[in-house]
Amino acid sequence: MLIFVRGDVKLTDAIAAEQLMQDLEAAMEVVMHTTQASYSLSNHYPKAILQCNREHMIGALMNLVNNGVQAAGQGAHLTITVTEIKGLNPQGVDEQPWIEMTIADNGKGVSEQLLANLAEPFFTTKSQGTGLGLAVVRAVTQAHHGDFELLSPTGEGCKAIIRLPVIEVLSTAKKPSFERS
Repeated sequence: MLIFVRGDVKLTDAIAAEQLMQDLEAAMEVVMHTTQASYSLSNHYPKAILQCNREHMIGALMNLVNNGVQAAGQGAHLTITVTEIKGLNPQGVDEQPWIEMTIADNGKGVSEQLLANLAEPFFTTKSQGTGLGLAVVRAVTQAHHGDFELLSPTGEGCKAIIRLPVIEVLSTAKKPSFERS
């Protein structure tokens, strides 16, 4: 919550997307086990290096994981995808590579009106919720000079998308992808 209030995130780590996703998988282990949820992960940009605060980014991603599992309920399945995008910058078009991390759930989705409200601090649909989870995700993403978007195509569940600038790519050769289920 302090991240949301103070916006204080120091970007002290340079981390490969591959390592970030491994750290996310480790953090997800208990949630996936206790809720009997499943996930698949496809990382098509593993060698992208991000300047970030690893702890805060994992926390933001875990907020999205928890929301997805809770929204989908029994039989929850998350699809986590990491891809490269170019020419995107919240301030305009540029040639800097960006990474897009998407966490999609298999729930029922939400209406456009509810989707708009979910972005508001302190708005919650949960009896025990604070309404700060997505606000914190947005604050962390903005502190990383990135962009956060929440989509819910009718009847298709929700997709949470975090886009961040890439500071370096470890190899210029064709980047292998890896998938886990």
